[in-house]
Amino acid sequence: MDSRDDADKLQGFQCGILWLEEVAPAAELAAGMPPPETLGIGGTSLRQTGIPRRILVTMNPPDEEHWIMKVEQTLGDLGMDEISVHRFVIPQGE
Repeated sequence: MDSRDDADKLQGFQCGILWLEEVAPAAELAAGMPPPETLGIGGTSLRQTGIPRRILVTMNPPDEEHWIMKVEQTLGDLGMDEISVHRFVIPQGE
């Protein structure tokens, strides 16, 4: 999704695992994904029978104020607070 207008493309979309990549802009060269609605739309598409609901997010480190840095609050605001968050940070230089 490059903009909020792209959300219509996900109508009826179903998946077992949602993988969001580059949700934050990289070195101000790209806009990153649209705000938290992306997570909400994708999260409601996790409906594959027999597959535990999972959302993976891979990205470069964003600004401290980027919405993904407050993902627990974002999930709660979207009514998805049953999803737990596990952060794995690769140290710089590795």
